[in-house]
Amino acid sequence: MESLGPIILGGLGVLLVLAIAALPIIALVLLIRWFLRQERKDRWLEEQMAAVQPITEPDRDRMPSA
Repeated sequence: MESLGPIILGGLGVLLVLAIAALPIIALVLLIRWFLRQERKDRWLEEQMAAVQPITEPDRDRMPSA
């Protein structure tokens, strides 16, 4: 009966290669999630600022009252 050592080492090697190959994919997913979270924060901040300080129209855009 052959030794199981090389088989176990080969399996561990394959797992290590797969783990290393998955790292860029995981990093990309985390980066995309971070950008989306920043976008939500920016949108929320704009909504809060608009609620506190309403945007007024400039006088030149208003119709003259007759």
